[in-house]
Amino acid sequence: MVIVLRNLGIAAHNVLGDGAHALEYFERARAMAPEDAKLLFEYDQLAARLGASAESRLERLECHEALVGSRDDLSVVYAGLLTAAGRAADARAGLLSRVFQPWEGGEGQALAAWDAANIALAEEALAAGDAVAALRWLDSAVACPASLGEARHPLANSAWLQLLRGDALAVLGRAPEAAAAWEHAASFRGDFQAMNVRSYSEQSCYSALALRRLGRGGEAEQLTDGLAAYIEELAATPAEIDYFATSLPTMLLFTEDPQDGRDRMVARLREQLGELCGQSA
Repeated sequence: MVIVLRNLGIAAHNVLGDGAHALEYFERARAMAPEDAKLLFEYDQLAARLGASAESRLERLECHEALVGSRDDLSVVYAGLLTAAGRAADARAGLLSRVFQPWEGGEGQALAAWDAANIALAEEALAAGDAVAALRWLDSAVACPASLGEARHPLANSAWLQLLRGDALAVLGRAPEAAAAWEHAASFRGDFQAMNVRSYSEQSCYSALALRRLGRGGEAEQLTDGLAAYIEELAATPAEIDYFATSLPTMLLFTEDPQDGRDRMVARLREQLGELCGQSA
């Protein structure tokens, strides 16, 4: 009966587009199998897809820490929610407490959670005037532990990490090293995301900021103009499911209109562009 209810929930969402009934079916299934960790993970993903708040999701997972700890995917989700709630130290500790195994659809997720936790801690440290601690967190992010089960893709853009490293080094008076970190951040062109090479990404604004730190305002303006043109092109192009994207997290269970994901990306990039142009002004 649990499997039947689960499958009815998936069908309600994917076939009928009825999120309320999908949640109801999953809640009934979970009531019958409260120790099923996979069911908890799927319920959380459904809740997230339907707009549940990060706070409510975190509260639910904290009530089932043993189940969360039994799965890599749930542990990564939990870490992300902890970081979003201002508990990056707890997220980082949790990620270090287990050895992750690669899983289909999980490409880059553990590493992204690790980066997010360390960046949040570094920004907190910089805001508190502790550049030594900030640099420690950032170096920890760059040298990610093998226990995450994955390494940074050679084409992945880590401009944000390098920009912050430069900022921390500058505060410490280590000007040549700061310049080198900013040069590294500025050198990135494009990104590798969702199994695709992209001309620009959310990391591009950090490359532009690094160029400004280096006094290369003209190049920063060119990059900003290129990002603006890319955003408009992206917004005007209908989203399609990439042939090689069938193992991505959004494709694993609950369907999503690819245009919704595209619209969210465009909104994020436009927000970043607005902040970038505002800082320039």
